[in-house]
Amino acid sequence: MANGVAYVSCELNGSRAHILTVDLEADGVGVGVLMPDHLAATERPSTMGQEAGAVAVVNGDFFNNREDGHPDEPHTDAPVGPVVVDGEDLKGPVPGEQRMGPRRYGQFTANDTVFGITTGGRARVSSLHVDGEIRTPIGSFELDAVNQYAIPDGGIGAFTPEWGPETRNRAVCGTDDDRHGPCSEKVTEVTVVDGVVSTVNDLYSDWSGVDPDETVFVARDSAADDLLELEVGDPVTWEYELVSPDGYEFTDALGGLPLIVDDEVVYDFSENDQQAPRTVVANSQDGLTVYMVVVDGRTDENPGVTLEQITALVQLLGVQGAVALDGGGSSLMAAARPDGDGLEVVSDPSDPWVLGEERPVANALAVFGDPSSVADDRNPPDSETAGPSAPASPLEGTWNVVATSPGQASTLVFDAEGNATYTSEGTIVDYWSGSVETEDGSVFTVDFTPSDSIYEEYGEDADPDDWAFTMTFELGPDGDTLVVSGEFGETEYVRAED
Repeated sequence: MANGVAYVSCELNGSRAHILTVDLEADGVGVGVLMPDHLAATERPSTMGQEAGAVAVVNGDFFNNREDGHPDEPHTDAPVGPVVVDGEDLKGPVPGEQRMGPRRYGQFTANDTVFGITTGGRARVSSLHVDGEIRTPIGSFELDAVNQYAIPDGGIGAFTPEWGPETRNRAVCGTDDDRHGPCSEKVTEVTVVDGVVSTVNDLYSDWSGVDPDETVFVARDSAADDLLELEVGDPVTWEYELVSPDGYEFTDALGGLPLIVDDEVVYDFSENDQQAPRTVVANSQDGLTVYMVVVDGRTDENPGVTLEQITALVQLLGVQGAVALDGGGSSLMAAARPDGDGLEVVSDPSDPWVLGEERPVANALAVFGDPSSVADDRNPPDSETAGPSAPASPLEGTWNVVATSPGQASTLVFDAEGNATYTSEGTIVDYWSGSVETEDGSVFTVDFTPSDSIYEEYGEDADPDDWAFTMTFELGPDGDTLVVSGEFGETEYVRAED
């Protein structure tokens, strides 16, 4: 596909999974956020990716694609979470229960979780919130929202030209605790052109989009009274940024549902047993590898997976952080064609309204590289050999025992297909072999059987079962240590250096 970018297709719980692995240290490789011409709009991921010259793309954040709670207000198509593109902070997270998509869990009830690429070139999961201020002749006011389809209760939001021509009416509907709540009856809109107030309105009807030279401030509930005191001609200055509590500065970031944060699964996802198409993006411990996973669904052949199942898959990759992007009919992966002529869809789209076609979405996550740098390396979706490589990847390599007695050194070797080999000095068996079985994200077992050397020693009547044994491996958080338990007690292994 491209230098530093690999694609594999495999089976996951009876459905087809598509996995991209992206090496951010490879020459010319990068990951970035794509969006249509403005925030309140949608476009097909493959179209955005092809226009941007990407070698691969997946769909992005959940978005405001329906308004069943406010039938009189058109949906905006704007994304739920924060958006950063090319170092520009474009949008903040909508408040609380104003989200679209699955319920958020545990302490992650806000919509501010993001997956992004830092200015240092590492992929990280964090959160971003709006930190802003409006300064006027009548006082300074906190800015609570930027280009959001929902403004917090009693808050002030700013809309910039990046919002686009769509209506802003939806921004004052619903509450922090109820997306279907009523629209505010007290609203003030202030338009600023070139740093000067041009209009002040206490209205709620027919709000058009934002012109290229405008900034529009919208205040709801109690904050509406504050901005209503402004007059045409008043000077107004304002500033804001999206701030991460982790201190990260992102060149590109988009919102998602947190699954794994700082090595920890954020919630017991077994409570959500819905099988569906899913899209997940994750990062390695050092942030230099990105994994993008799309699982097909909604057919008898591909029923989809639960949040718990796809979280378990990315755990096998040894990730430090992971977020679910929009799923269902939005889930999609496209990759460079073998001949280098643009992108082709490699997943199976499942939009219920246009089954088999791409759903236009609010944003996307793209991979950039040189598609001509290497030959095409993809496995076709019906490949019989592609599947086992993903589960084995956290263990792949050679592992040496720690603190063994002289003459009893042992070595474990795992290959990319999930096969394991155990060798030990001082035994008549040349080696033992078996296949890796996954218990959970960091625990694996192998039933080892001996090599044919037992027959050389004991003859054809030797019973291999007498020499077979089972080992259980627990992968350490650093990904470079294995604690092994079994018939030989508990032993620690470390990954051998390349």
